[in-house]
Amino acid sequence: MKNLIFLFSICFLFACGNKKAVVEEAVAVEEEEVVEDTAEEMSDEEKALSAISKAFTKAIVENDLSDIQEFYPNVEVAKALAPKETEGKTADEIKSEMLDPLVQRFETNVKNIQTEMEVHKVNKSTFSLVNYKFAENDDPTVLPRVLSIEYDNNGTGINIPVTVAKIGLNYYVFEILNTQSIFH
Repeated sequence: MKNLIFLFSICFLFACGNKKAVVEEAVAVEEEEVVEDTAEEMSDEEKALSAISKAFTKAIVENDLSDIQEFYPNVEVAKALAPKETEGKTADEIKSEMLDPLVQRFETNVKNIQTEMEVHKVNKSTFSLVNYKFAENDDPTVLPRVLSIEYDNNGTGINIPVTVAKIGLNYYVFEILNTQSIFH
């Protein structure tokens, strides 16, 4: 687990520099509207990022993790990101030592956001997904990038940054970068 977290942290720091720079980069990126476009009008990347944004929203608003779980990294992703750390380990070892703690932390952070929503009396029926911004760069696609998911909370804009990586043709979620003081 420590190896995957260390590797992910190194990749993330290499790709993004620091958290502030990542958020600033995401804000500077051209907005991608999250609208109900027809499948023909959206690229595969737009479909995937829109699906992640919608699944994440469902997780924090409805406490339903079923859709976002489709985007959790699996054993093959761990092997691609950390070949040395996974060499000689069984799939069960990789899952229990590396992936389960990553998923636990993600789900704990979803709960932290839900707690923030309760503390600040966010009306979940009017809290809505507006769009997302994806921080593009020239680094290899396996390195994490920030997907800034934007919401409207009774006229107040809220951004929740999530790291995603593209491995092969698929996108995977890794971290929620901010879970506190979101609703101030």
